[in-house]
Amino acid sequence: MRLSEVAVFLQAIEYKNKLVEIDKLKNEFSALEKEKTGKELEIKDLIERKRVLIAHAKDESKGAELVNQHLTRFFGHDGLTLVAEGESPAMQFKIMRDSAEANNLSEGECSLIAFCYFIAKMEDELNNHKLIIYIDDPISSLDSNHVFFMFSLIESVIAKPKKYDQLFISTHNLDFLKYLKRITVPFEINSRKKDVAHFLIERERKQMNKRSVLTEMPDHIKNYSTEFNYLFGQIYTACKEGKGDKHMRLANTYNQFYNLPNNLRKFLECYLFFKYPNNDDPLENLDKLFDGHTPSLINRIINENSHLTHIDRAWKPMDIDEVEDCAKLVIEKIKEIDPNQFEALVASLD
Repeated sequence: MRLSEVAVFLQAIEYKNKLVEIDKLKNEFSALEKEKTGKELEIKDLIERKRVLIAHAKDESKGAELVNQHLTRFFGHDGLTLVAEGESPAMQFKIMRDSAEANNLSEGECSLIAFCYFIAKMEDELNNHKLIIYIDDPISSLDSNHVFFMFSLIESVIAKPKKYDQLFISTHNLDFLKYLKRITVPFEINSRKKDVAHFLIERERKQMNKRSVLTEMPDHIKNYSTEFNYLFGQIYTACKEGKGDKHMRLANTYNQFYNLPNNLRKFLECYLFFKYPNNDDPLENLDKLFDGHTPSLINRIINENSHLTHIDRAWKPMDIDEVEDCAKLVIEKIKEIDPNQFEALVASLD
């Protein structure tokens, strides 16, 4: 009876089928164990390859080659080269000049090599889109010939690829600032506005306390590449047609009109010098630009209102209409004889 009960129980639980299922699962488990072992070995192999690649990427000798490429490509310094000596991590560099060890490097050469090394190190990190880069006056101690090449290096390696989160560049050099205004910057999403800001660091003194203050950059520095563009903007803005009551407009811009004669004189001196570079005094070429009595009129207005040579001039208010007409004559003449330059100057005001 006991064996009969056991037999009934084995049939009820499908004992033989369960044994087959258990053997099947054991075989599957064994196969998975083998696969797991293979994956673990593969992971170890990949970790080792990663270690080798990281070590290779950090090989300073490769960085030295990149520094030499930048020195030659951007600055034409094929005479100065960086040579790596020893093995990482105890590797050292030697600066060579024409196959001999360089001694007594100038301050500018030191800055040049240091910045190229910084850029070379930076290129390993530029795939990190969260990177924040701050470059502090890279053209310090460099002559004017290197200013544009320094900008080109920053533009081609850092700015144009746009593989960073934020980029800060500070300078006290106006020539370098002029180039920085052309740097490639991203546009704001769903907008044509460039995602860029300009600031000025000013020294502030209150009683015995001194501090540096960050302020917005003035328009005359931020918006104009050169003083020539700025002067044109002052003249063009003063004489173009404006909306609203003219008297109210004059009241709000009187300082601009008061400075207009001097701005006209400086603008014409620059414009005439490049157009007719044949005289020590560019204003003597006004008659080549204007006909009739116009040269005498412009000369009188810009000289009388720019200099208080005659003391009685100081007691009289400025004739705004006369100065405005003079500005219109200059603007219309440039528009007539140099339309391409005129359009470019107007476009530079935006």
